[in-house]
Amino acid sequence: TIMKKYRLVIHLSQYNATAYLIDLNGQFVAEQRQPLHGTCNEELGECYDPLEIIYAVRRSIHELFQTHSLDIKSVTAISLISEPFGLVIWDKSTGLALKPVLKFTPDRVSRILKTMHHGDNLKIYQEQLQQQISPFSLTLHLHWLMKNYPDIAKLIQRKKVWVGGIDSWVLYNLTSSNDIYTDSSHAATTYLFNIKNCKWAPFMLKEFD
Repeated sequence: TIMKKYRLVIHLSQYNATAYLIDLNGQFVAEQRQPLHGTCNEELGECYDPLEIIYAVRRSIHELFQTHSLDIKSVTAISLISEPFGLVIWDKSTGLALKPVLKFTPDRVSRILKTMHHGDNLKIYQEQLQQQISPFSLTLHLHWLMKNYPDIAKLIQRKKVWVGGIDSWVLYNLTSSNDIYTDSSHAATTYLFNIKNCKWAPFMLKEFD
């Protein structure tokens, strides 16, 4: 019997997918990193190739155990840590991304804000957004995507797809889950989630329709 004595941690940033092996005392045992490369799409602007992200995650895990001659059966738990740096829209039945991963950038947020015609109440958020404290607001990017791609809007309305951050999409593909998951800190970046009571905010949902 192989003793379960490690925790596998997958960390996703806008530059790398890194697999870490940590012992039960919290000490780093090994790591393996794969780079991620942004691309420029004529229609969508700065993006990532979704297949490259999945490939980088899987390869970093595979090489971690191959390089250090470790057995995956010695892992007792797996964690995923991800920076909120992109929006993914994917098919519920296959897990495949329907568009390149939309990269969150301050420039894109600035352009989106100039085209939005929102309610008077939402203006209280304008100053914060214009200062680009959080260019990672998934809601703004989703608003832009649905406005520019009616086919995507229809799929969302028909509930044929999931929309979320990199973390949710990678989890969906690695676990073959039928549901979508994220943590409260990522949910808060949507501006639709009240982190104080851990509930979606009816007022903000209504503002963004």
